[in-house]
Amino acid sequence: MTQANIIRGIIIAVLLLMTDTSSRSYAEDFEISGEVLDTNDQLLENVSVIVWRGTTLVSEGRTQDRGADKGKYSIKFPRGSRIKITYEHTKYVAARVEDLSGQRNHSIKKVMLPGAARLSSPQAWEALTTYDFILQERSKTVATGELREKYTPILRALNVPSELEGQRRAVIQRYELE
Repeated sequence: MTQANIIRGIIIAVLLLMTDTSSRSYAEDFEISGEVLDTNDQLLENVSVIVWRGTTLVSEGRTQDRGADKGKYSIKFPRGSRIKITYEHTKYVAARVEDLSGQRNHSIKKVMLPGAARLSSPQAWEALTTYDFILQERSKTVATGELREKYTPILRALNVPSELEGQRRAVIQRYELE
């Protein structure tokens, strides 16, 4: 075998590997799709839907605002470890879905509570821990003034039971939202 034949064989093998890798990486993208509704089963438009892997933002999108797709979303994310989804809208209490497989597609119908709703203790705890997570991650890349402008009115209006009022105030103070 000549040196030229060996080099040709190596080049062909590398090209085949590159082709195989690119098709494999495309096949490793998954999708989260679904709908976001209010408590009256009305589809919500312009809800921010964010895919997180640990504390890293992986992908984001919004629910559609018109037509047959109003209130629906579809977001691609790469294969990997477990993911969580956060849902945000200024007129609704932030919500999340945690511990989803990062190895498959998901279809989720998420109901969001109105921002002025009187929350039960479990609902308030979920809302406060969701806002705490979102603020912790957003504070790494967003100026305090922007966070204050967006989240202070939301957290002040959050109607939590008296036993969780201290937790609500702690979140506001932790991120200097007052």
